[in-house]
Amino acid sequence: MPLPILITASAITLAACLLLALVTWRQGSLTARVLLVIAGSAGLSVLVSGGSLALAFLALDGLLIALTWWLIRQDRVKGASGAAWIGVLVIVLIASKLIQAQVLLSPAVWIGVSYLIFRLIHMTLDARSGKLGAQSFDTRSFGETLIYTLHPASLVAGPIDRVQHSITEQRLTMQSELPDNPKRPRFADYATDGIWRIFIGVFKKVALANLCYLFVTAHDITRSPYNQMQGMAWLWLLVYTFYVYFDFAGYTDIAIGVARLMGVRLPENFANPYAQPNIARFWQAWHITLSNWLRDYLFFPISRGLLKRYGARSSTPILLVSHVTTMLLCGLWHGLGSGFAAWGIWHGLGLFAFSQITPLSRRFNVPKPPRVISMGITFGFVALGWVFFSTDLMTALSIFRQLFGVA
Repeated sequence: MPLPILITASAITLAACLLLALVTWRQGSLTARVLLVIAGSAGLSVLVSGGSLALAFLALDGLLIALTWWLIRQDRVKGASGAAWIGVLVIVLIASKLIQAQVLLSPAVWIGVSYLIFRLIHMTLDARSGKLGAQSFDTRSFGETLIYTLHPASLVAGPIDRVQHSITEQRLTMQSELPDNPKRPRFADYATDGIWRIFIGVFKKVALANLCYLFVTAHDITRSPYNQMQGMAWLWLLVYTFYVYFDFAGYTDIAIGVARLMGVRLPENFANPYAQPNIARFWQAWHITLSNWLRDYLFFPISRGLLKRYGARSSTPILLVSHVTTMLLCGLWHGLGSGFAAWGIWHGLGLFAFSQITPLSRRFNVPKPPRVISMGITFGFVALGWVFFSTDLMTALSIFRQLFGVA
């Protein structure tokens, strides 16, 4: 990126975010908030993507948001038009993945589009099922929707907030009293929490994640699986496992902290995932907002639809299909590669296996293993899954052979 563009984008992003925090806590107008959110997101998009083409993608984001809001506002999402719009959003998501893989455009980076589409699909589906309500989408809600979908704190990688919660948070800082919560948030409380979360996030991402990254790249088994000794291969996997966590959890902490300074309380995204006793609990603690989205808008609709069609007698194969399909799509959402697909199937099979083991253990009165053993098994399963996530399928299988000493 040319230096003048870098300096300009950095200055716009910083100034917009500082002014957004000031305007929010001084109960500034909604219009001012919206303009500052757009300015901050524009600067951040150019910074992250490295080019001004990101501004064209941001304009397309605005068009998708406006159309979604209009369809909901006009109550046109409950019929065929709503289903068609969801199809359009899915096509845009697939196209964005092809762009990311440099199949359609090169070079091009559509910043935050996956999270944007997930938010818009959530809004559309909740409106179709009557979960939004008139209060959430009154005459001022278009501006609030823009803030919800384009806020610079959560633009790049979430968390994936729900629009109902986001609008409530925004309105808490707009007026001194609300019927359901008479106390307006105090800047001192939000600032203290925000600064602490930013500090924790920077430590995770800059210190811990970068330290792990140095080791992972220095002993990158994905480049030459058979050139590493078995012990070093296991050590690489262990460090890579923590690298993935520290890198993503660190960014999430920073995003949550920055949002707090701007008067927005984003949902939590991680809750000690590597200390969970089973794979279901792991997914309740790892990338929580994505897990909840997948559960509500993929797993439940798939399983309910199949149960309605084939009946409860087919519940076991339906559960298998639902878990594997949901997690396969989760894997492909991360990237259109064989490794991501295998990672999704790995976790889908793990979730299905756990769903079957639990009732069987109760049926035959098999005692639960000690928690520390359950945690070790779950951690091992998750860590082995990261092998698929790190590379393509064939290389991953070669790494597995090296890990387990199979010629």
